[in-house]
Amino acid sequence: MVTPHVEAQDALVFDSGGRLLARTVDNQRWQGGPLEVPDRASLPVVVRFLDFQGTEFGLGDRRDLQLRLESETDGVVAWEPLAGRGVLHALAPGTTRVRFLVWHVSHPDFITPWIPVSVVPATAP
Repeated sequence: MVTPHVEAQDALVFDSGGRLLARTVDNQRWQGGPLEVPDRASLPVVVRFLDFQGTEFGLGDRRDLQLRLESETDGVVAWEPLAGRGVLHALAPGTTRVRFLVWHVSHPDFITPWIPVSVVPATAP
């Protein structure tokens, strides 16, 4: 049966070049990570999902769904949402944990476990 809700089992987080950074395992824990953002920089990420048959999918053009991010600690990173993806902006050196949510109108359809995010010193060019 097709529903308007997201029927996801796991989440996959890719960098903008398509490299897998982390994925959930049975949406109970993360494999990979932590996510690292250089100080005063940004990390564009693409979040895709696996359904219960193992088929990968994105949020596509669904206007009723939004990819959100919650941070455990304010002031370390900020989230800029884009269609089916987003950008983690480093605000200050430190570590926090974040989780991704697929927001459907007024409630979450899917919430990942917390994953560590570190804002690390920028490397010299």
